[in-house]
Amino acid sequence: MESIVERVTIISGSLSFFLLLGEITTKGNLPWRLYLIIIYSSHSFFMFLGWAIFSQNPNYAANLIIFSGPVMLLHAWVLPRSFRCITNLCIPEELKRDFFSVTKDLSVPIFFFVITIIVFYLNFENRLQSFESIMSNSNMRILDYYSPAILVFALLYQIYGLIITMIRAASRYHEKQIKVIMILSGILILRTMFGLTERIFFRNSHLDLHFLTAGIMIPIFFLIYKQYLSFLQKNDFDAFKSYKQSRLSEVNLSDLENNLQKAMEVDRLFTKDSLTIAELANHTKVTIHQLSEYLNVNKKTSFRQFINEWRIDFACELLRSYPEKTVIQIAFECGFNAKSTFHTAFQKHKKVHPTEYRQKILSVHKKT
Repeated sequence: MESIVERVTIISGSLSFFLLLGEITTKGNLPWRLYLIIIYSSHSFFMFLGWAIFSQNPNYAANLIIFSGPVMLLHAWVLPRSFRCITNLCIPEELKRDFFSVTKDLSVPIFFFVITIIVFYLNFENRLQSFESIMSNSNMRILDYYSPAILVFALLYQIYGLIITMIRAASRYHEKQIKVIMILSGILILRTMFGLTERIFFRNSHLDLHFLTAGIMIPIFFLIYKQYLSFLQKNDFDAFKSYKQSRLSEVNLSDLENNLQKAMEVDRLFTKDSLTIAELANHTKVTIHQLSEYLNVNKKTSFRQFINEWRIDFACELLRSYPEKTVIQIAFECGFNAKSTFHTAFQKHKKVHPTEYRQKILSVHKKT
C-alpha cells in the first residue's frame, strides 16, 4: 500500500506543479489566477509531504510537516473564493480584487506563515522528534501541537467557506454553471470532512488512504475545474445574465461606451483571435462582470456576439476592398482562428455565405 501511495503522491504532486507553472506563465490578470496558483501550490506541497512520509524520508517530512497548517489555511481561504469569483456569487468588494488586493487579503495566512517560520527555527534541533510525535500522537510537546491545531482550524474554515458558497448559489440553482459549482462544493465538503475526521478521531491511522484519495481525486477535480474555466472564458460569462445587484452603479456609462468604441474602432482589439472579455475589460477600465452586464443589459448582446459583429463588419469591408485576398486570409485578418468559425458567424450575421457576399458585391460593381 505504501509503495502505491508513494507513486500516486509524486505523480499527483508533479501534475499540480506543472499546472502551477502553466498558470504562472499564462497571460492575463484574471482575479482567479492567483487563486489557482495558490491551490496548485498547496496541493503540490501536500503531495510532496505525502511522498516524503511514505518513501521513508523523515528529514524532508519533518521540514515540511510544520508548514502543513498554514498551507492548508491558505488553501481554505482561496478555494471557496475562487468558486464565488467565477460564478458571479461575489459581493461587490470581492469583484474588485486584483492581484495586489488578493495578496493583501491573505494577511492572516501570511501572519501564520511568519509564526510558523519562528516555530520552525525554535524547534529546528528537535524537528525529527516532533515529526515522530505528530505522526504517532504521543509524547507531544507544546510546540508540536501548533501545526496540527492550525490544520484542524483550516479544514473547518474550508468547510465553512464552501457552505457559504452553496448558500449563495442556492437561489440560482436553476442555472447550469451554478449546479456544477454546488456539486463540486458538496464533493469537496465531504472530502474535507474525511480529512478532518481522519485527523481528529483516527489520529493518522488512515493517513495512507487519505493521501491516496487526495492524490487521485484532486487532480481530477483540477482538470474538471480548468475545463470549466475554459468553458466560461470561451463563452465569456454570457450565462451570467441575471443581475440581482447591478455592478454598474460606480461606472460612468458614457466613458465606458467611449472606451469601448475606441477599443474597437481605433485599437481594433477584435482582430486579436485570442481576445477575452477579461482583456477587453482591462482595456476599458472596468471589471469583467461590469462589462458583461453592460453588454447584456445596455446593449442587449453578449461579448461573443459583440466581438463577432465587429469582425464581420470588418470582413465585409475587406471583401469589398480587397478582391485579391482569399476568404480564409480575410477571416484570419479579422480575428477568426478557423474558416468554419468564420463561415458560421458570417452566415449568422449576414444570412449569406462570405463567398456569395463577395460575388454579389463584385457583380454590383461591374454593373455600375
